[in-house]
Amino acid sequence: MADRYFFTHADAQQGPYSADEMRNLALAGKILPTDSVWQEGMKQRFPASAVQNLFEGHVAAEDTDDKLAARESDEMLAVEELPAAPVAPHLAEKAPRPPEKERPKRVISIKGGVLCSQDGKHVQFRKKCTVCAYEEQGRSTQVIRAGSMKIPFFCRKCRKGRTTEMQGTS
Repeated sequence: MADRYFFTHADAQQGPYSADEMRNLALAGKILPTDSVWQEGMKQRFPASAVQNLFEGHVAAEDTDDKLAARESDEMLAVEELPAAPVAPHLAEKAPRPPEKERPKRVISIKGGVLCSQDGKHVQFRKKCTVCAYEEQGRSTQVIRAGSMKIPFFCRKCRKGRTTEMQGTS
């Protein structure tokens, strides 16, 4: 869908117009730099003189005879320029956020196991029964997550299912 623009001239709302039609109206003098301009759906209105490319290649209507005479005599004008505001500021591209650095994670407590090592992403541990103290010989590896982690295992001595619980933080 094409963008639709409006302007207010002599307290009368005009529009909708396309961007090209708005430029043609400005060049024809139908839109003055003091008129308000906005895009459909916008609450904020901008003076037409602040809109980029609206009066391109055109002498603004607010120029007085004194300013024109000064230009003809090659005198430098110290006219403060207004900051250029786009007609649709919500369409302007925002700078992408830099990716957040992944913070190292840690296991801060373990129940039903023996902590062997951790590197900020993974934890190595041995599973240990809390009832009979049987400890598995091999190591298990788990990705560290913030919060509680439960890893089930089977105790060969008790012949029952047990759980290793770890508390992780970032």
